[in-house]
Amino acid sequence: DIIALAPWVAYGQNFRYNAHTQPDGTNAFFDGANNFELGIAVPIKINHFMTVAGYGAYSYNFEGLVGTDPSTFWGGVKVTFAF
Repeated sequence: DIIALAPWVAYGQNFRYNAHTQPDGTNAFFDGANNFELGIAVPIKINHFMTVAGYGAYSYNFEGLVGTDPSTFWGGVKVTFAF
């Protein structure tokens, strides 16, 4: 196959490496559910050794993480070499 679809789903668990905002405005590190992510990539095989894939993804965080929007979209391009 030259072109394929590669969907993914991920769940993030927090182990006190992210902080969320408390009702009193202070930040607290926590354990628990962090985020849910889903995305899709479209890998295109260039030759036997190289694949280029464009992708788009969405993530929703369950807590009010400091410095992070609750809903985030992003995309990019990945180049993979296999031997």
